[in-house]
Amino acid sequence: MADTLRAGVIGCGVMGADHARLYAEMADVELAVVMDPAGARARELAGLHGCEVCTDLDTVAEFGLDVVSICVDDRYHREPAVRMAQCGTHILMEKPLATTLEDCDAIIQAAQQAGVKLMVGHCVRFDPRYHSAHQAICRGDLGEISTAYARRVNTLSTARRIGGRVELPFYLGVHDIDILRWLVGSEIRTVHAVASRKVLPTLGIDAADAYHATFGFDNGAIGALELSWAAPDGMGWMLDAVCTITGTQGMVRIDVCGEGYTKADRSGVSGGGVTYGYELGGRLYGALQAEVAHFVSCVVDDRPPLTANTDARRAVEVAIAMVESARTGATITL
Repeated sequence: MADTLRAGVIGCGVMGADHARLYAEMADVELAVVMDPAGARARELAGLHGCEVCTDLDTVAEFGLDVVSICVDDRYHREPAVRMAQCGTHILMEKPLATTLEDCDAIIQAAQQAGVKLMVGHCVRFDPRYHSAHQAICRGDLGEISTAYARRVNTLSTARRIGGRVELPFYLGVHDIDILRWLVGSEIRTVHAVASRKVLPTLGIDAADAYHATFGFDNGAIGALELSWAAPDGMGWMLDAVCTITGTQGMVRIDVCGEGYTKADRSGVSGGGVTYGYELGGRLYGALQAEVAHFVSCVVDDRPPLTANTDARRAVEVAIAMVESARTGATITL
């Protein structure tokens, strides 16, 4: 492998723009190309970073990339992932892995057959607060885990941007499904969920406002997950997230709301975002930067990523169960 990795980004939306910037700022990585069917977005991003631009997968395949970030709509991960794997390119996939198990399996199989690394970007695992909780649990500080609770709430601006293209358990829920499995250290075996549709349908968005779910784990622990993207805009934050893990000898609690940073000016009140992405000396740092850097190091050093493909697939499986349970009223056993 060359001393400098040639990188590309497929999908030039919010997350694709961040991935492109992070690759461009890495010393041993060359951002070679960005691709998006919406050519204007790709051209704008290419202009910022001085790389090539294209609007189709066939052209991307000609660049001989070492690594690629796939940041397209969640429903359309399969085609670019399989194509890039066949080109021998290592893949960093924005979460979720996919929105169906069939697509998950096709992507994983393509990567295995091609001998390329596939890492799904569950960036919460790179948040030092959640990582510290995991270390405490692994040391046995909490004893045997008994209960787990997580909440992840976004404002309506997120729901408007997504526009009903995907359900909450896939967009927000996979973060905490993955985190709860990781922290509890056990598989989720039963899922029961309910959903509310009071706000978004009045805005012309065909999606649920909120999901509440209860989980039963193989080790006897119980869990609960609360998801919403119906909080009013103007709250001063875009993310309100909480995670509490209780054991027989202790408890850890993570509280993410505004992240201790609030800005008020003529445009209104805003806050948060400093853990997942902040500028320092003109460069982007935070959990997302740590995630992308980890992926690059796994390729260079030929080691497995922190987030296993089996974990990413299981998060999708639980998300599917949440949607099905809310639709039917049944408890789903996995």
